[in-house]
Amino acid sequence: MQPSKAQKGLKTLSIISIVLAALGILLGILFIMGGTIIGSDPGVQNAVSSETGLSGTMAGPFLGIMGIIMIVSAGLELLMGIFGVRAAGDNQKIMPAWVFALLSLVFGVISAIGNVTSGGDLSHVLSVIASLVISVLFFWFANTVKKEAGK
Repeated sequence: MQPSKAQKGLKTLSIISIVLAALGILLGILFIMGGTIIGSDPGVQNAVSSETGLSGTMAGPFLGIMGIIMIVSAGLELLMGIFGVRAAGDNQKIMPAWVFALLSLVFGVISAIGNVTSGGDLSHVLSVIASLVISVLFFWFANTVKKEAGK
């Protein structure tokens, strides 16, 4: 049987999600490593303080926490991508992908609302909008595949 347009779209977005998740995990690891370096070297702490205005002793743990958050977020995106690829091949396996698509959409809306209310700069606003568009499309494709599967 020929895959539907929704299945093809779901597979494409799932592959993009997997690639972006891998990059997010790598970036999270780099943040953790950077936080460890900043936290362990007083010379680096002083340089960070003079460059950023942040306390050098606070910058290390902050980067580490941000790295952990990035890895968790990227891990969820990776699962969404894996389940999306699986569902694109067999629309009877759509439910996990649909659940992750719904979660992505909810978190994307929350992030967009938070960004608008905090008055983020243009590049951050565009990033949130792009993320929200991908979440909406992923959910739309997953929902269409779910309807095709009769679930």
